[in-house]
Amino acid sequence: MRYVLAKEDVTIPLGRQGENNAETVRFDVSGWAEEYGEGSFELLHERCMDTAPYACPITVEDEVVSWVVRGADTAYVGRGVLQLIYSVGDIAIAKSVMYHTSTLSSVDGDAEFPDPYDDWLRQMHEDAEYVREHYEGAIEAHYDAEAWAVGTRGGVPVDEDDPAYHNSSKDHAQEAADSAQEAAESAESAEESETRARMYYGAPLVASTAAGMTDQTRVYVYTGSESGYVSGNWYYWNGTAWTSGGVYNSNGEDTATNADIDALLYS
Repeated sequence: MRYVLAKEDVTIPLGRQGENNAETVRFDVSGWAEEYGEGSFELLHERCMDTAPYACPITVEDEVVSWVVRGADTAYVGRGVLQLIYSVGDIAIAKSVMYHTSTLSSVDGDAEFPDPYDDWLRQMHEDAEYVREHYEGAIEAHYDAEAWAVGTRGGVPVDEDDPAYHNSSKDHAQEAADSAQEAAESAESAEESETRARMYYGAPLVASTAAGMTDQTRVYVYTGSESGYVSGNWYYWNGTAWTSGGVYNSNGEDTATNADIDALLYS
């Protein structure tokens, strides 16, 4: 695998069209957390033929953000743009320079390539599964530690101040409980992001009746005439009911622009 360090004013070569997992692009983010507080990174890439950027699966370790370039990322020959965004909570605090990317041609240029969104969504789902398993494992460790302490006195509960409680197990139990709480919050956040992503990406579905809006993870454009619904408006599920986001215009020239949808879904 090739490794490329992203640098300002230097075009990032992604390889040849269709190359998959052949290159990792790294970004030095030293000092970002210290400067802005604990937060999260998002990497957006817009290929040469795209009309909007998409989120790339990334990993963060030792103040380095790593992006493994996949077949979807190199689907189009030409130059693209790339930007790293750092958010604290729901607020985008800092953005990197606009990096330029370059993909070279290959002999199988007519091959079909996957949607880049699929890779990102797959990673989010895997992250949610991982933290869920971590949460369950932490809870089990917490109970195992307590059970061990009680077992040392023949089933009689041991006072936590008693040395027989086995301090290492006690500390481990507390760490496990703290870790479980963090994991639960991470799982909830990952699942929420996955649901929102499914709603946001891709063209809206069309329904002529409210009963036809069966997929609560997607956005619908309503074309019927039922009471309580407006024909031509787009609707999203707010957790309890279908809610209008305003007039939908696929060209983004009316009230339902991508920014409008983004503001509603991510506010």
